[in-house]
Amino acid sequence: MEKVELEIDSTEFDLDALGEKVGSRIGTPGLHAFWSSLGEFPPGYHVRKEEAMFWSVVKQLLLSTGKSPVVILGSPGVGKSCFLVLLAFYVACFHKRKVLLIRQLKSGDRKNAVVFLNGKDGESERSSGTSWKVSIHQAFNQTFRELHAIRKAEMTRGSLVLVDGYTQNDVKADICLALRPFHILATSCHYDKKSNDPANMVVLPAWRFEDLLGYVLSNRRWLVETGLRKTPDGTSEEVIRQLVAEHYKYSGGSLRDFCMTQGALVNFLEASSNRLSQVQSYQLVFERSGARSDDRSNHFYCHYIVDPSNADHYVTHRCWFVSVDSAYALKLLGRHNLRLDKYLEYYRHAETVGAGYLGLAYESLLHRAVSESIGNGKHSVEIALRTDAPYERIVLDVKRTWCSGENKADCHDALTILDENTYWHPDYPLFPFVDAVTTCDAFAKGSEEPERVLAYVQVTIRDRKTFTTADFAALDEVMEKNTKRLPTKRIFVVVTNKVATRDSFRLTVEDGASCPTMVGCFDPGSLEERGARVWLSSGE
Repeated sequence: MEKVELEIDSTEFDLDALGEKVGSRIGTPGLHAFWSSLGEFPPGYHVRKEEAMFWSVVKQLLLSTGKSPVVILGSPGVGKSCFLVLLAFYVACFHKRKVLLIRQLKSGDRKNAVVFLNGKDGESERSSGTSWKVSIHQAFNQTFRELHAIRKAEMTRGSLVLVDGYTQNDVKADICLALRPFHILATSCHYDKKSNDPANMVVLPAWRFEDLLGYVLSNRRWLVETGLRKTPDGTSEEVIRQLVAEHYKYSGGSLRDFCMTQGALVNFLEASSNRLSQVQSYQLVFERSGARSDDRSNHFYCHYIVDPSNADHYVTHRCWFVSVDSAYALKLLGRHNLRLDKYLEYYRHAETVGAGYLGLAYESLLHRAVSESIGNGKHSVEIALRTDAPYERIVLDVKRTWCSGENKADCHDALTILDENTYWHPDYPLFPFVDAVTTCDAFAKGSEEPERVLAYVQVTIRDRKTFTTADFAALDEVMEKNTKRLPTKRIFVVVTNKVATRDSFRLTVEDGASCPTMVGCFDPGSLEERGARVWLSSGE
């Protein structure tokens, strides 16, 4: 192994200080430079409450790693590898212990990196203030036999062994004893703990929206790195919140994905979803299963816990939630003709964990509710409009639903042949401005006589939207080419999931023009009582 000398500020890896720094960013120039050829480490990290709580849990588990190893579970890109690096330096410098870190590399021409810190024999010492001089031994591309030899060497014997990125199957298949026994294993894949397995499992949760917003506010270079702005300065917090919310639809709770450009992220998600079979996609989205040792499917999952403030929840299996978290990935994976209660269940789950796909889950629920209402006059989908609308309610009463369009041009072609009995919604996730176009019945206040109108429907869970009148005009231009006998009156309807959201909703038109907009609410709760009766009567 090659020996290198490193001088580094201990504030970069002082895990005991995390509790005091929640919400702030810690610069890590020393670790960033050292790990540039070893699988990377960021130039800084944002401390969220989850990291501080997670460390308090792991610190207690470290006391018994000799008898009970620790398995760190968590979604790809949430910070498990970074945590192991911090832990390695913390233990070597502050606790004067030998540490051996074996990291699997999945990019470039190197398959692994091995780093040994000899804290026990005085090869790490404080030089001045918070600065430490650390002697490090490193190696790359080691075979399992070579890794075994490193572990057996006198120099490394007795080390705290940290294994990063390998799966449980990798460890089991290791006949050379290169990866086992370990003290701590960090993996994104499922870990099947048997009754005789002494390992303690602990979850590092995925990033929630507010965490990611805090990350950006403390590191505005993100605006430039993701291509959303040319400079990190001059963007208001309100606009940053909107940009983060939009990007979160694609990344979900993976910080690594969140730091990619939208184009690169879309390409990655599409390529990943295309490698999955229809059965795998179904299991991922609606059964929340299938995430065993298959990296392709595990990338779509995000791991959450019920209460990030409760230390017990990090180690208690029944307090963990696993689900597809990227709204865009959910749309790619979830194209299945499922019963309405499945969509409702997924929507409620998204509400519970505060997931990034809540908006997409609500949109899918609305589309499915319209589909199941066909031929059932008693249960048509009804949108209750805000009091400032010219109508009191609209009813989506159609004879069929149609989801189509691989791209924007395909969607436009579909709209030119849309008939008055069809509810159309785009299959193309990036179709602008609207989420559905349909004929519907509009009822004026106090009237039971409907007026048949054509509705441009936008679905949202948020209390504000921004667009230009050019968006509206472009859709009008396409509809002018329609050859079917559609109602001549067209309305723009924003549909929300809560009455409070409907009543506070604000539409901003960027070019300053006015746009007549009606805001309504379709409450998923209206489905539950009715659904319970239907599903019980069906015996399912």
